[in-house]
Amino acid sequence: MPRIELLGVSKRFGKIAALRNVTFTVEDGQYVCVLGSTGAGKTTLLKVIAGILRPEKGLVKIDGKVVNNVPPELRGVGYFPQTYALFPHLKAWENVAYPLFISGVDRETARDRSLEILRLVGLEERADSYPHEFSGGMKQRLALARALASGAKILLLDEPLGALDAILALELRYELRKIARKLGLTVIHVTHNQEEALSIADKLIILRRGTVVFEGSPKEAYENPPSLYVANFIGEMNFFRGFCYEENSGCVVETEEGLVFHSAYPPPSRRVVLAFRPDRILLGRGETNVFEGTVKSVSISGAIVRYEVSVPPATIVIKTIARGTILQPNSGVIFSVPPRDVLVFPYPRRGLMAALEVE
Repeated sequence: MPRIELLGVSKRFGKIAALRNVTFTVEDGQYVCVLGSTGAGKTTLLKVIAGILRPEKGLVKIDGKVVNNVPPELRGVGYFPQTYALFPHLKAWENVAYPLFISGVDRETARDRSLEILRLVGLEERADSYPHEFSGGMKQRLALARALASGAKILLLDEPLGALDAILALELRYELRKIARKLGLTVIHVTHNQEEALSIADKLIILRRGTVVFEGSPKEAYENPPSLYVANFIGEMNFFRGFCYEENSGCVVETEEGLVFHSAYPPPSRRVVLAFRPDRILLGRGETNVFEGTVKSVSISGAIVRYEVSVPPATIVIKTIARGTILQPNSGVIFSVPPRDVLVFPYPRRGLMAALEVE
């Protein structure tokens, strides 16, 4: 079964450490999204698994077997590069059949197989067209079809939707997930788009400077992040520096601005960083953590309204579904934050801004 394991994998390019002691597991049939800022090591990670690059340290295992010295064509992996790397002089079906040609499959059989895969991605009628005749979305499907052509049960996708417009990328992200499920594939999908990853992944792996800083479910990353960096990287957050006092099973935090919050979590230290997501704030007077403020600005994105609210001397961001009347700038607002959504982290030794830095 196509299970992938990395054990202490490190890769350098001169003085630059692209991967540092990377260890994680991808189970059979999982759809895993790898996130990280530019230069975090995402593409290097895929190339190491594919066999295009060889690590200096650590083991890469597929189906329980160490494959460090196994060439790419024998690893049973379909690789989808960022650039698509389509052959402009070959027809669509020939591009798809290329992995079959190099493995010795005869032309007629290769064409039949490629037409089956083109049908799967909705391009069968364009089998005899050339890549330059395709739109961006069609090229993406063609590159995906070629990655599937070898029959590999492991698919490595490097920013497969990055070059597409927003509407097409939204449509194709779910199509990718559907195809993976239908074919029983194990997928590692590299992306810089957090919302994309949260919506389709069974598991997230977040890289920071070549190191795995999170491995777990999208729900855990969003609702119960293990660090300030992960909390900030996965969606927008309100952060406040403050001091913490124990209270029953939770704690009370007084921020540097003088705001007082009750949290359902025990105090991790005396000095802390308090954090809560804008979409977990409730408009109206709740039971706990009730504040009054003035709307500074309003922005609307689809069904989501984003308010910046002044609670002197602080500013708090609120996100809510657009229902009924939308608050206008300079209007007053009452809101509350449920204690279970008030996260508390130990104050980082290097300071808050350094802990949140993506580079």
